[in-house]
Amino acid sequence: MSFGEPSPELPPMMTESMPAPAMRSPSMEPAASMSDAYLSQARRAAKDANQGSEQRNKSQKRTNRTRFLIAACIAPVVIIAVAVTVLNRHVVTAMPVASPPEPAAPVEPVAPAAPPPATKVVQAPAPLSPPPQVSVMPPTDPTPAQIGSTVSVEKLTEMATSGDSKSERDLGLKYLAGDGVDMSEGEAARWLMRAAYKGEPTAEYWLGTLYARGRGLPADAFQANHWYEAAAKQGNRRAMHSFAVAYFQGWGVEKNFAEAARWFTSAAELGYVDSQFNLAVLYERGAGVQQSLSEAYKWYAIAARAGDKEADSRVAALATQLAPGDLALAQQAASSFKPSPMNASANAAGGPQSSGG
Repeated sequence: MSFGEPSPELPPMMTESMPAPAMRSPSMEPAASMSDAYLSQARRAAKDANQGSEQRNKSQKRTNRTRFLIAACIAPVVIIAVAVTVLNRHVVTAMPVASPPEPAAPVEPVAPAAPPPATKVVQAPAPLSPPPQVSVMPPTDPTPAQIGSTVSVEKLTEMATSGDSKSERDLGLKYLAGDGVDMSEGEAARWLMRAAYKGEPTAEYWLGTLYARGRGLPADAFQANHWYEAAAKQGNRRAMHSFAVAYFQGWGVEKNFAEAARWFTSAAELGYVDSQFNLAVLYERGAGVQQSLSEAYKWYAIAARAGDKEADSRVAALATQLAPGDLALAQQAASSFKPSPMNASANAAGGPQSSGG
């Protein structure tokens, strides 16, 4: 039976609606009297049954209403619970899956340890002295004996005034050294500047040097490096060296050991001794180049062969640190070194010579 459906009615009973039997007088037979008593009892039983049925119907209706209300209250809760269960079944949790344990590797029997070899006492090598510093000393001032021009000052002035760049260069160097004229750094700067603006390499180098020292001109690192670079690109090895020192120190340019090594190499290959020594220092330190004691030895040996005393002491120190084969190759490279041909016009004999000429 579903909730809310009324129970079927009982079949109607024969009650007062039935025609009442005829009344019998007392003179009737005992059987009729018994029949009346039976009918009265049946009537009362039917009436009681009908009343009981109505009470049961009312009670059943109340029960059905109560069940319906309870079902109406419980149904939403059940629906929500079912929905949550269904949704939870579709949620994938990121729980790590335990990997099955790996089978244990078979344990092999351990061989008995061999007796330790006899120890050999090795003498520790003597500690190396630190690599020397890169030489950054500027070239010395020119002396009269180093001025290339042998033309008289009067003739030289005449030619310089007419616009000859080499005469302007030489006259500027004479004023710088006080050779045949009163020394004047201002006049030296004026004549060297005229030649430098015409692209004369030696004048460019010396004009950069005057800017670097603040002599005859205001000190200006940017202008100094500008003229050093201009002269270096034309093959002036002094300018190459000075430009490399500027990169090594970060003076007027951003510090760059690789650029310093590049310009030191260019000047060293042209035979400039100070650059050869500095290049060896960079190889020994591994600054701007890959560290190589063999290359350091080579350039120290080349500079030492040209008379550099400090380079000679480094040759002796590195000889104890190189393997015999590496030492032999470095010695062979140093002995077979020959400077590259130098552009004479870019390295005119004007101004001071460093130890490399």
